[in-house]
Amino acid sequence: MPPATEMRRFATGLSLALLLLVVACAPRAPVEAPPPTPPPEVTAPLPEPEGVVSTRLDRFCNDMQRIVDAQALGYVPLRGMPLGGEAWSGVVVPEGSSRCTIDGQRTYTCLGPRVPRGNGSMLEGSFARLAADLDACFARAVWFPRNWHRGDLVDFAGAEQQQVWRDLSTNPRPAVALAIEEDVLARIYAIRMTVRRMR
Repeated sequence: MPPATEMRRFATGLSLALLLLVVACAPRAPVEAPPPTPPPEVTAPLPEPEGVVSTRLDRFCNDMQRIVDAQALGYVPLRGMPLGGEAWSGVVVPEGSSRCTIDGQRTYTCLGPRVPRGNGSMLEGSFARLAADLDACFARAVWFPRNWHRGDLVDFAGAEQQQVWRDLSTNPRPAVALAIEEDVLARIYAIRMTVRRMR
């Protein structure tokens, strides 16, 4: 093979080798890394509640106990704004009631749900729930030495009805009356809960 041809082949081979070397050494575009995986979401633990967590029934029962205990003192510790004469607003309003009043030193009355006259039967469910709450409250050991006794449910004309719980222990003895009553002037039926002192 003539030396010129061999030289061309050598030069071509060398050119190819240099081209491959340039291509191999040329800077490459960086390989795109996958987006970083976000760290797992860590939820902060809820703070521990301070003290005992009370339920709706606990709050209701505690309010009832405060009212009943205050009856021996004529409800003086629970008197709010004077309403004229021997009447005051009651500062303890059990859950399910909208407002309470103290009449003299003998009764503490709380007004519950109301409906227009003619719809008194709509209160029967609320009345039954309140009666069950009172049963549950009076069954608690915290009332000792009181001895609560529930009387019979009494139905009156229309949708009116009443249930009374009496303390059968010592005098002065409290009683709690729960009633659906008609207010003729206001043309409504309302649930009324009254704590009073029996002789």
